[in-house]
Amino acid sequence: MSSLNESETDKNFADDHAENVGFRVILQAMSRPGLAVRATLPAACDVPGLPPAVNCVVRCLVDVDSPVWIDAGLDLPSARDFLTTTCGASLVADPADAAFALIGSPLEMPSFDKFKLGDQDYPDRSTTLVLCLSGLTGGSSVMLAGPGIATSVRIEPLGLPDWFWQAWDGNAMLYPRGVDILLTDGVSFIGLPRTTRQITDNVL
Repeated sequence: MSSLNESETDKNFADDHAENVGFRVILQAMSRPGLAVRATLPAACDVPGLPPAVNCVVRCLVDVDSPVWIDAGLDLPSARDFLTTTCGASLVADPADAAFALIGSPLEMPSFDKFKLGDQDYPDRSTTLVLCLSGLTGGSSVMLAGPGIATSVRIEPLGLPDWFWQAWDGNAMLYPRGVDILLTDGVSFIGLPRTTRQITDNVL
């Protein structure tokens, strides 16, 4: 019995350590928009059907107070079971009810206004979107500015819908309301908090 308890204690410690590391990775991505940050969870924490970076978000941020919406691209029994059983989260059918949205098919994703945008009194009560892309490079070039960016930063995410950046401009105009976004290639993150705006080369 004592060896079993020690084994469980070691596993819990390892899980807690992994989640602390994962939380710092997510925080770094959101506090330094445009910087690609690699998710770092041990292989033992993998969830079948969830890319490592999405797994990192789920393990570190989702709990019983975090309703989750999953699109068809990530809606697998293993993911549902992990979210409901391990995280204790409820799964919602309406994106507007979600604290987190896990999106495996961004080209088919709902527009931002279909998610929870917060309100003036509680702007933090909005949806954080996690978008699984084909890549964090190789797409159309976009320049960003805002808090956490020294002057500007250029990113080239691949696999976003055509309407994304125009809608992002609209999201920025809602501040302090609006969605926050984590772009991922499955392994690394680029954070897009609502305070980050798209700029042209001659506007810094």
